[in-house]
Amino acid sequence: MHTITLTRANIANAENNQMIYEVPGSKALEGSEIALSSLYMYYAWENINASPLNNNVFVLQIPELIDGATPPTTKLAQEITITIPDGIYEVPDVNAYLQQFCIENNMYLLTDGGEYIYFVQVQANVPKYKLQFNSFTLPTSTFVFGSAHTNGITYNKPTSGFFNSTILQTAGGTDFFPTGNIAIGWRFPDGFSEWAGFAANEKSQANGTVSTVAGAGPTGIISTNGVNLTAFPVGSASFLSTKTPQVNPNPVIYLNCDKISNTFSRFQTFLHPIPAKTSVAQLINIEVPEFSWHSLQTGDVSRFSFFFTDAEGRPIKLLDPNIIVTCVIKDPSHLTHQGNMGASGPGGISKSMETLRQGQHPMYGSHRSAHSNNMRSLR
Repeated sequence: MHTITLTRANIANAENNQMIYEVPGSKALEGSEIALSSLYMYYAWENINASPLNNNVFVLQIPELIDGATPPTTKLAQEITITIPDGIYEVPDVNAYLQQFCIENNMYLLTDGGEYIYFVQVQANVPKYKLQFNSFTLPTSTFVFGSAHTNGITYNKPTSGFFNSTILQTAGGTDFFPTGNIAIGWRFPDGFSEWAGFAANEKSQANGTVSTVAGAGPTGIISTNGVNLTAFPVGSASFLSTKTPQVNPNPVIYLNCDKISNTFSRFQTFLHPIPAKTSVAQLINIEVPEFSWHSLQTGDVSRFSFFFTDAEGRPIKLLDPNIIVTCVIKDPSHLTHQGNMGASGPGGISKSMETLRQGQHPMYGSHRSAHSNNMRSLR
């Protein structure tokens, strides 16, 4: 049995997902088998990215807005796309990114105590095992900033004006408001819909439900790109996932070896699964209790390529190169005889001392040998 160990020095690409082991000299490993012995790496692969997951984009539907000018400037309803940077996100992280987007685009209010008030929210609904997307009622033009409201809280608008920003395509005044008691809507494009737990392109509806039907909303509610929008939520509303969210699309990744032939697997290079059994950025420690042997392909081997993929065989980008992989290689069974190892000769015959003695001089073999007994009986 032979042991090989790979470290970060063996990493061969910027994505940290390929490791090369150079075999000293070319070895004929036909009939040999390989197995993972141990693996140490950090849980540091992305669950949201542009490729290959394609789950980093969702859409907010903004209702028709007007300013306080005479005559007022009107902006028809529109969709704005939010792109999440590639990375490792838990649900609160996605909500934090959404809040930052709202701050940058004046889609928030401030209390006198400095608390930020947002009108959209993403959260986990743990008891229902779903994600929850909340929309809260937007203030209208009759809303009074800087004065105490009936709840005793004073609300202040952003310096540049409420709902006034380039991305909202507003122009004219400094504050823009909807014309009714409505809230922001949601649309879940394909890819992100899997992360969020919806069918592709499901949209929020006025009654707090979602639908994939592309129906027109209230009169004049057409996006600037000509796409019909659904009816906006009337008042505050929450939208729950309609199927199981895939917050972590890759809870298990796979270590592969280019020299194995795993005929029982969908991908014959699969060597061993690696579960994300720790928290993000924590060490994954795999020390196998029993080797799972895989046959090596025929031919001489000068190098092994080990690489990490998801269950679909797609490369996984690893953010931390601190990886240690140890594998063991078992020689073919014809190289052993009663635990005695020897180099193979022509035809794969073992050259161990015991085998050579028995093969070349059977008449002088052990009295326990059936061959020796037969030779004795003929004399």
